[in-house]
Amino acid sequence: MRIVLESGREVWLARLEQWYTYGGLLCGLPHQQMNDSMIQRTLEQAAKRAPPGCRSVLIPPKIEVRVHARAKPPRTEERLPPVTCVGVFDSGELQRPGSKMFSSVVVVWFQQEIAGPVPEGVVEEIRGFDWERRATDWSW
Repeated sequence: MRIVLESGREVWLARLEQWYTYGGLLCGLPHQQMNDSMIQRTLEQAAKRAPPGCRSVLIPPKIEVRVHARAKPPRTEERLPPVTCVGVFDSGELQRPGSKMFSSVVVVWFQQEIAGPVPEGVVEEIRGFDWERRATDWSW
């Protein structure tokens, strides 16, 4: 998959990993603290799946909030979309002196279905990236 950024730079999806966001959650309701922790862990692990020094970028997820009024006491559930995605996007050298041949950004997003294409909303966010600021040179 290739994306042309607003800057005119072409980037391509070099690697994609997906898993069910709450896979392994045996009981309980997702809540903000759990979600924040999951997102932080995912960002940290995502950076390890790319060239050294590469930073992770989060496309903010849409969180579904439900109030379970019949529960005693009433409880609030905050649910991330069901599928977590980590994509490594590559491009050519950065526009700075001494830049290497390639550069990368790791993007974390959430979507409704496993597999399938990258959702258009995520593609639009990536198109708006300031690659020069976000990308990391490959080091040899």
